[in-house]
This record gives sequence, structure tokens and C-alpha cells, in this order.
Amino acid sequence: MSRSTRSAADGQSFLPFEYQRFIRHVAHVRHVRNEKLTPHQYKELYGKRWYGDAVGVGTSPLHGNGLFATRDIPAWSIATLFPVDFLEHSKTLPDGVIYHFVSTEFSTLGAEPYDILDLRQDLQDYGLVLDGLPNSGLVSFNNMKTTIYGDPTVHRGGELGHFVNDAGCLTPSSSIGDYADYLRTAIEANTIPHILGMYRVAIVTTRDIRAGEELVMSYGESFWTPNASYETAPPPVQQLRDTRNTVQENQQLQCLTSFSMTS
Repeated sequence: MSRSTRSAADGQSFLPFEYQRFIRHVAHVRHVRNEKLTPHQYKELYGKRWYGDAVGVGTSPLHGNGLFATRDIPAWSIATLFPVDFLEHSKTLPDGVIYHFVSTEFSTLGAEPYDILDLRQDLQDYGLVLDGLPNSGLVSFNNMKTTIYGDPTVHRGGELGHFVNDAGCLTPSSSIGDYADYLRTAIEANTIPHILGMYRVAIVTTRDIRAGEELVMSYGESFWTPNASYETAPPPVQQLRDTRNTVQENQQLQCLTSFSMTS
């Protein structure tokens, strides 16, 4: 159940009155590209580790459109940024879920009189949950879940992270064997998201990528099957999950040492 009743284009809060102060927290989001570093500025900041001009959108054998390297990209490089066309903070309460969902006004979708719930549904494949990533304290507010979304109708150079597919997938009917396969694809993923600053997320390569190769990351099992539990998986699968977790932790540590924080 949602308390959201207005469109994303009206620029108003979708929270009850007691949360109206939340507007002040996200008011700057409508000007996030002016206030925060642009792709060009990141290129100047990271120099040879910026490869935002070395990727492009194409048809993916995995799902719909995907992001592909147009030339070789070394490991531990920034392939692109994840756009912030929409920002959402949400919180689950005993009687439902509270959302604050705002367009940054750089989106063609946000200019349309969409119902907020319909728009969120349309964007589900183009969002990134920031909670749990290193540096996620930069984007937290009152213990609310933070999600950024990219507009799939917009292809901005240097901000194509919303087209990076998951190399695997799960469904509510997935077996333990399917889950094990998903963990293997997560271990083999060639990129990982890394928060550089306030609502600025880089898609970082975790190994060398050749021209023509698709960039993929792991969305995590909670994205695909939020209500499923794999805690009782057999020991070999649990070991595989531990390996996945260790690999991703080491990758994030490498990101932390490779890229300095920006505000």
C-alpha cells in the first residue's frame, strides 16, 4: 500500500504532513547536475581512469538494451555514471509504505502527467538502491531506503549506468540450483557500482573489458525475489554465497582505495 497520490511532475511531497520537512532535504535534487560534478568534471578529476566515452547502448542478449564497451577499458576504471533522473526515499511502516519520489526535471518521463505508482513501475528496471553500498551514509535520511532512477528514454554521454544489465536473474519459482547459478554470475560480473559523492554513483570495471563486451553487474537476489529466503540453502550453495560476498567486499575495498571521495 502506498500513500502516494500525486504525479511525479507536480513537484510536491508524497508524504504525510509530518514528513513535509523532508522536502527541504531533497529540494536540491532538482538542481543536482548543477550543484554536483558533471561527467566532464569527473573526466578531469580522474583523468586516465575515466572511460565515459568508451561505452554505448546496444541490444543485449541478456535483456532488452545493454551497455557495451566501444573500445578496451582497463580494470578499475569508471565506465560511466548512474543518472539521477528520479530520486526516491521510502520507509516501510506498520500500515504501509511511505514514498517521497521526485523528478530532477532532466527527464522526459518526469515532464509527463504520470501517476506516481505507474511511473515507479515503469522505472523498476532502471533503478539502483544505494543502501548497503560503501559510502551510503552520504545518501541516507532518517533510515529511509534510497533509490536513484535513470530515464530509459534519455541517453546522456557519461551517464548510462541505468543500462547495465544483471548477468543473471531469478524468479519466484527459481530453484536452489538456479540460485547457485545466479551467485556464479555475480562472481563473474565485470562491473560494480560505487558511490563517489552525494547521489553520484560510478559504474567501475572490476577487470579488463574488451571492445564489444557487455558490461554487467549483480543487482542482488533481493532485487529479483525480495520475499524469498535462501538462508537454508545447502552448504555448497552457502559457500558459494560467502565467496560472492567476499569477492564484492574486496572489489568495494579496491574502489575505496582507487577513487577519492567527492562531495
